[in-house]
Amino acid sequence: MRRERLPDDESVPQLAAFEEYRGFPVLLQTALVGDAISPAVIRRNRDRSVRMVVDWLTDFHVRTRRKCRDGSDNAQPDAQGIEQTLGELLSCEHWTDEERNLIGLSGKISMQLAGEQLPTVFEYGDLSHPNLLQLQSGKLGVIDWELAEPDGMPGADLFTFLAYAACASQRAGTTELRHDAFLAAFFSPGTWATSRTARSNIRRSCIVTGSSSRS
Repeated sequence: MRRERLPDDESVPQLAAFEEYRGFPVLLQTALVGDAISPAVIRRNRDRSVRMVVDWLTDFHVRTRRKCRDGSDNAQPDAQGIEQTLGELLSCEHWTDEERNLIGLSGKISMQLAGEQLPTVFEYGDLSHPNLLQLQSGKLGVIDWELAEPDGMPGADLFTFLAYAACASQRAGTTELRHDAFLAAFFSPGTWATSRTARSNIRRSCIVTGSSSRS
């Protein structure tokens, strides 16, 4: 993370030390002090919470947008890579037939991105509770970066958080209820997730990171 252009402020833990001690790696970071943006907080003031996170995320991805390792300006997802990822996902044994069909459908949709010019951004990887804090200053704090990916895809963090907000809003505590909450938020007319404000947030994120509206 030190090599990336991450916000050098209070919103992320700062590295204090990283060294080996008796054969074990030891990581020491600064602490963030604040209140968790829990499901209850989302329910009390969803619009404010969404705006806070989307604003931070947009700025974060603008800061960390980068050229690919091959020196090109954008990533080009290839069909082979998409098929490999889906194959690894399908190799898990616990999927139901319906879930396998949905994964297959996701693969067909994802193939449309093969060859598209997409930027890479520093992807956080788990933008949801309990990793989000409202700091004492009123700013957003983000902790637990072990799933971060320096060459991540734009949009992944945004929709992870919006899905969390959708489930939190409906008190969805089981897989079935989360499924229903997601469908209700994103595929029903007139919901907060399909409102003009939500579409504006998504469009703004796409524009500032260089993603096309099709992507």
